[in-house]
Amino acid sequence: MNLKQQFGNGWYQLLEPYLKSDEFKKLGEFIRERRGGFNMEVYPAQEDIFKAFRLCPLESLKCVVVGYEPYGLKCDNGLSFGYNGDGPLPTPTNNIHQAYEREIWGGLDLMFDYSLEDFSKKGMLMLNLALTKDHTTDHMNMWKGFAMFLLKQLNTSHKELEYFFWDKRALVAKSLLTNKVITGIPAKPFKEIELLTDIKFR
Repeated sequence: MNLKQQFGNGWYQLLEPYLKSDEFKKLGEFIRERRGGFNMEVYPAQEDIFKAFRLCPLESLKCVVVGYEPYGLKCDNGLSFGYNGDGPLPTPTNNIHQAYEREIWGGLDLMFDYSLEDFSKKGMLMLNLALTKDHTTDHMNMWKGFAMFLLKQLNTSHKELEYFFWDKRALVAKSLLTNKVITGIPAKPFKEIELLTDIKFR
């Protein structure tokens, strides 16, 4: 897939100035170097780095759920808090599942999608501020320019957009936004999303 296909047309147009910048080129070189020259396991897989954007086209965007970085595990799928795998469930993903069960189903939900792709397809951009991670080097500094450009663009072009910071570390980006920001995972995060957007979970 070329870069436009990885993002989809709407996101690509919004981000095009940055995607054509020298800074983004250096970011790509950094990730290739980690995977190639240093032979590091970088998560998520190459084809999933921009998956959150493909699953939630810009024209379908209704809110942004902000995380900090991938788990740095094979279960990473490109969505904040998303989980693909058979290993132990990461605590943040489990907390989201429990909140969803409690609020939406009033009990056990055997069909919960731990990948969180269903949420993306409802118009929730499941965004990490850093889109890659390995076990030896902090990628956050390399992704900072991308995250800042993206949030500033959204803050300008989608003035009524709601942001849900479900990882307190991600609050470093809050100053870029003039919109309403919900911090942490409140007692009823999904009811809050339903209240503030037109997303319905049932």
